Amino acid sequence: MNAEHVSSLSLDLLHFDALSSTERARIEAHLAECERCRRDAEAARASREHCARQIVPRGFAPLTRRRGWLPWLAGAPVLAAAIVLLMLKLRPPDIAMKGAPTFSTYVRHDGQVSVLRDGGTVRAGDEIRFVAVSETLSYLLVCSVDGAGKASIYFPFAGTESGTIDLRNRVELPGSVILDDAPGPERVFALFSSKPITAADATAALHAISKDAASIRSTQRLPVAADAQVTLVFEKPQ
Repeated sequence: MNAEHVSSLSLDLLHFDALSSTERARIEAHLAECERCRRDAEAARASREHCARQIVPRGFAPLTRRRGWLPWLAGAPVLAAAIVLLMLKLRPPDIAMKGAPTFSTYVRHDGQVSVLRDGGTVRAGDEIRFVAVSETLSYLLVCSVDGAGKASIYFPFAGTESGTIDLRNRVELPGSVILDDAPGPERVFALFSSKPITAADATAALHAISKDAASIRSTQRLPVAADAQVTLVFEKPQ
């Protein structure tokens, strides 16, 4: 965190006390030295307080039910006090900096940010965002297939092959995915490799498991040239 500014996602997770102790210490040290990030944190805090006073009592407009790729907004979290207390108990696992690559998924639902676990439930309009760490494999392709049989490339968004990531650093992949209303399971694969993987190869493999929900739920690996794979499935009820 010394050279980079604190992202809006990290500010959200800091507010929810949903960071590892190491990440929290790094961010707090950066905030102590960086005026710009302190202003961002204060703006996010003021926005949350305003929303709690003004927006929560009036209700929310429906979220657009489509799949898209939008910036993660620092001012979006809207929490009542009881929800905050619950979120304080939700911490993501510490991200290991050695060994196999790690891949974490966060979901924003009704203003709350939490870790999306394998087998978790989401809703149309929820936003998900990804964090990756790799020590030796510098290429990453993130893709998914949903209950309607649609294959998507999430990183690099709509790209033709794997993108590169910084080694040994916690990388917050740009943008967030707004989930559409396709019901059933959706499985996400993070494909780490030493050479690029084409989106066409990944998409073909995804289509092969898209014939039924059972295949999407049970498949743990794609037959592509990835050196390491991380996957999770989540459910969107009808």
